[in-house]
Amino acid sequence: MMKFRKFTLILLFLLIATITMAHQYAPDIIVTSPSGLWTDTRAYTSLADALTAIGGNERNLYIVRQEDYTGAIPATASLNFMRVGSINATGAVTINSKSIIAGNRRIFFGAGALTFADGSVLKSAWFDDIDEAIAETNTDTVTILMTQAETAATTAALGNDVTLKWDAPGNALSINTGRIISNISSILAGDYEIITGAGRADFVDGTTVWSTWFDQLRTVGRHIDNSSLELEIRKSEALDYDYTFPATTSVRSKAGNIITINGGRTLTINGHYTAGNYLIKDGAGTLVLGTNVGVVNVNWVGTIGEAISISNGKRLLWPSGTYSLSAVVSETLTADQEWVAEGPVLVQWNGAANAIMIGIEQASFDINIKGPFIFDANSLARYPIRLDNTSATMADAARAILTDVWGINAYTTINSNNAGLAIVGGYDYVRIERGGASNISRAGGLTAATAGIIIAHTSVNAYIRKAILVDVEVDTVTSLDAPPVADMDCVSISGPSADDNGGVKIDSSAVIRGGRFINCQGRTGKFQTELNLVTGTTVIRNSAGKITIANGVEYDFQYGSGVAINNEFWYEALAGNTTPFGASFKVINATVRGFTEEGSLVVKNNTIINEVPNSATVDDIPIFVLIADAGGGTFRSIVVDDNTHLGGGR
Repeated sequence: MMKFRKFTLILLFLLIATITMAHQYAPDIIVTSPSGLWTDTRAYTSLADALTAIGGNERNLYIVRQEDYTGAIPATASLNFMRVGSINATGAVTINSKSIIAGNRRIFFGAGALTFADGSVLKSAWFDDIDEAIAETNTDTVTILMTQAETAATTAALGNDVTLKWDAPGNALSINTGRIISNISSILAGDYEIITGAGRADFVDGTTVWSTWFDQLRTVGRHIDNSSLELEIRKSEALDYDYTFPATTSVRSKAGNIITINGGRTLTINGHYTAGNYLIKDGAGTLVLGTNVGVVNVNWVGTIGEAISISNGKRLLWPSGTYSLSAVVSETLTADQEWVAEGPVLVQWNGAANAIMIGIEQASFDINIKGPFIFDANSLARYPIRLDNTSATMADAARAILTDVWGINAYTTINSNNAGLAIVGGYDYVRIERGGASNISRAGGLTAATAGIIIAHTSVNAYIRKAILVDVEVDTVTSLDAPPVADMDCVSISGPSADDNGGVKIDSSAVIRGGRFINCQGRTGKFQTELNLVTGTTVIRNSAGKITIANGVEYDFQYGSGVAINNEFWYEALAGNTTPFGASFKVINATVRGFTEEGSLVVKNNTIINEVPNSATVDDIPIFVLIADAGGGTFRSIVVDDNTHLGGGR
C-alpha cells in the first residue's frame, strides 16, 4: 500500500511539472477555422486571405504580427491588435470597422493612405506622431483620443469633422514655434492644461474654448485672437500683465473663478461678456468692458462704485438684496447709464456722518434708474443719492429718470443742504415716478435747505427745463428746531428768474401729478419754474408736533404761472398742533418776482378737509390763495373756482 501511494504522488508531481512547462514554453493556439468566434490572421498567409476566409461574417480578427495590406476591411470585422500586431499600409487602406482594439502603441505603418469609418475613436499613439494622425484623418469623421504627450512639428489643418479628446491630464499637445494647428472645431477635455508650446492652435469660428486648457489668459489670447469664438473662464488667475481680448472673442465666467487684476494692470474685454450673480473680478487693477458688453451685474466686482464705473453705456443689474455701503461712491459718467433692480434692493449707509452716500456726476450723459430701490442714509449721510450735471451751458444738459426710487433717513449736522433725492444742475428732463423720500431731517440751529426731493439749478446756464413727478410720496421732513425755520419742503424745485437772465424768459416747467405729501414742516411744494401744474395730490398733516408750516404755505408758485387742480388737503388737530398755521397761512401762494412778462394762476376743484383754525384768531380759516407782488410784476389772469372746505369748523 505504501509503495502504491508513493508511486501515485510521483506521477502527480510529473503531471503538474509537464503542465507548467507546457504553459511556459508551448506556442499559443492558432485558430484556423474561418467560422469560429474569432480568427487569427497567422492561420493564413496574409491579412487579405484571412479577410477572404471570413467574408462578411462578424468576427473578432486577431492581428498578432505586422500585416501588409492594401484594400478595405469590412465593418463586420472587429480588429484586435495583440503583441506586435500592426497593419503596414502598402497602398490605400479603408477600415470600415469602428471596432479597433489596441494598446497605447503604434499599430499603423506604411506609406499608404488610411481611411476610417465615421465615428471611429483613434488613439494618438497608434500613429507615428500627431502630425501623421492629423494627416491620415483629414477627410474622416473621427475622434483622436490623446493618450500620450504629443508634439506638433509641422503646420497642419485638422479635418472638418475631427474631434480632439482628452480623458485625463498629462497628455498635452505641444505646438512648436512657428507652427499652427488650424481648423480646430471640437475639443473634449476636462479642466486641465492640454495645449502648450510656442506655436498656435487656430480654432474655427463659433468654437468654445476653456481657460483651463492653457497656462494663463494671455496664452489663450495668442491662440484665439484670429477667431470669433467663446472663451469660458473656468479657473481663478492673477494678472500681472495688461491684456485685451478682441471684439471677436466672447467671454463667459463660471462661478468661483475670479480674475485678480494686480494694481496698475488692465484687462479689457471688447467682445460680449456674460456671468451670473457672483464675483468675477478682484484686485486693484482695472476691468474695462467694451461696447459689446450691454449688461453688468453689480456683484461682478468688489464695490458698488467700481460696478458703476465699468457700466458706462450699459445696463447695471442689481440683484434683489441688501447692500452695505461704508465708503462714499463718487463716480463720473462717460456714457449713458441705466440701473435696474431685479427685485427689492436696499442700499444702506454705514459710513461717516454728513456724507453724500452715492454721488453721480452725469457730465452731460443720461441716467435711468429703475427700482424698486431704497437708498438708506441710516440717519448718518445727508444725501442717500445725489445726481449732478455740472454743465457750463444748457447745450450740455442731461436727462435723469427715476422710477420707484426712495431716499430715506437723510440727516445732517452741518449747515449744508440735504435731501432724500437730489438732482442738481443743467437738465433737459427730470422724471421721478413712484418712490420718493421719508424721514429727512437736520440738526437744530441750521438754516441750509432741507427737502424730501430737491431739483435745483446751479446757475442761469444750468437749470431744469422740465421736471415731472408722478405718484411720488414724501413723508416727514423735519428739523430739531422748535419752531422750525424756513425751507423744510416736501419738494423743492429751484431755478433762475428772468431777472437773473437779464430780463430774458427762462423756458422751464414743473408738473406734480398724483402722490402724497405727509408732515413736511415747510411747504409741500416750492416752484421756481415758469410754468407749473399740480394735480391730483394729497397733502396730509396729522402728526403731533410736525404740522407747523414754517413758510405758511402748501404750494408756492414763486416765479411764474401756476395751476393747482383736484388736490386734497387733510389737516387734523392733535396735541402740540394748536397753532399750526399762523395768521397768514395760505394753501396756494403765487408771486411774480420781477418777471418782465405777466404771470397767471388757476386754482380749481381743490378741497380742504378738517381745516384747523388758528387758536389765536379762532375765526381765521385757511385760505386757498394769497397773491404776492414781490418783484413788481403783474398777473395776466387769476381763476379761483369750485374749491371746497369740508368739516372742522368754518
